[in-house]
Amino acid sequence: MMRLVRALAAAAVLVLLVAACGGGGTSDAAAGGSGNGTGELTVLAAASLTEAFTALGAAFEAEHPETSLTFSFAASSELVAQINEGVPADVFASADEANMAKLVD
Repeated sequence: MMRLVRALAAAAVLVLLVAACGGGGTSDAAAGGSGNGTGELTVLAAASLTEAFTALGAAFEAEHPETSLTFSFAASSELVAQINEGVPADVFASADEANMAKLVD
């Protein structure tokens, strides 16, 4: 069951990464990216997702060589605290709904 959850989370992030890259003349900011125009995406993800996201990241970068990914893996609660303190992130993937809700609230 946990593998299914991780696979679904990884697939969701891949969709978010593709959307964040934009296309069709939209800016990074309009597509949800950082707006820096450099083709860089910062992904903050739960430590439990390290293996799945590292593999997805490599596949994504191979298909999108103009985009580089920077990953930061830690406990979801720690990542929420970092984001609330101003650490930039284009994608946040939590290991649980409670920490995602803290960030959304």
